[in-house]
Amino acid sequence: MRTSMRLRDGRLYSHLLRVAAEPHVQPEIRVAAMLVLAKYVNPGNGVYLAQLVPPDTIRYVRMATGSTNHRSSFDGSVPLPAGYGRNVLTVLERLAGDRAHQPRAVWYAAEMLRQRVEFDLGLRR
Repeated sequence: MRTSMRLRDGRLYSHLLRVAAEPHVQPEIRVAAMLVLAKYVNPGNGVYLAQLVPPDTIRYVRMATGSTNHRSSFDGSVPLPAGYGRNVLTVLERLAGDRAHQPRAVWYAAEMLRQRVEFDLGLRR
């Protein structure tokens, strides 16, 4: 996961989108894919997997917070597509909104990250 966060490549991005949305993949792997996608939107995003674990009782879902100045990433041979941040947001919105069909760990993490990506894209204050 750490290596994937550092390599900003269009092929890896496409694969991460598929993994995040694939219902037959283990929820933990899907959550990790969503986190990497969120870090593609903002490499200074200091969110960790442990923050994305749902509590026993959920009253509301808070935005995932945290930042870092460690942004050592490099571009792969295939650039990220135009509008990739909005695409990530769309996937997170869909997963977060499908509580009836998504595992709890998936929709909870998707909602936390949705709020964060929305903030990082300047769509939320």
